[in-house]
Amino acid sequence: MIDDKQAHVAEVSKRLKKLYPEAHVELDYSNPFELMIASILAAQNTDKNINRLTPELFRKYRGPAEYLAVEPLELETDIHKSGFFRQKTKAIRGVCEKLIEDFGGKVPNTMKELLTLPGIGRKTATVVLGDGMGIAEGITQGTVNYTGFPKGFLVLGQGYLFGRPMSAMDAESFCAAHAGGPASPGIFPSGI
Repeated sequence: MIDDKQAHVAEVSKRLKKLYPEAHVELDYSNPFELMIASILAAQNTDKNINRLTPELFRKYRGPAEYLAVEPLELETDIHKSGFFRQKTKAIRGVCEKLIEDFGGKVPNTMKELLTLPGIGRKTATVVLGDGMGIAEGITQGTVNYTGFPKGFLVLGQGYLFGRPMSAMDAESFCAAHAGGPASPGIFPSGI
C-alpha cells in the first residue's frame, strides 16, 4: 500500500497504461478545442453519433471565431443531429466568446481557467485537460466513455474515474477507501 495518495494515483495510472495501452476517449478530435466542442455536443447523445457529425463540423469551423462568424441559425442547422441543438448552439457560442475575450482564442490549460467558460463543468474540463492536453487534474464524476476497459469495472487512472457514474467521492476519499484493495491495482468491481 502506498501512503502518499498522489504517489498512489501516479502508480495506478502507470499500471493502467501498461494494462490498457489502447484506452482513450471515444470522441474524435485533433486538438483540445475540438474535444471541448465534441464534449458539448455529446451531452444527451452518444459519442458514436457525435463522431458522425464532427468531421464536417470541424472542417467548417476551425476555431472560436468561425463559430461566432455565422448566424446562430446556421450553427443550429449544422449541429441539429446532436439533439438539444438550440441549447448547444448557445453553449458553443458562449464558450467561443469567452475564449476570444479572455484567452486570445486558445483553450486554457488549467482547471481554474476552464471552469470560467460558460457551460464547462469539472467533467468536461478534466477530459479536455487529460485527453486533450495530457494534464491530469481531478477525477471525472459521471460516465466518460473509454474503450479498452472491462465492462462493469471502475478504473482510476490519469486522474480520471473511468466506467460508470460514481457518487460525489473525490479522488482523495476514493484512494483512501480503496488503496491497496483489489488484486488488480486500480481496477475495482463496479459494485463498490
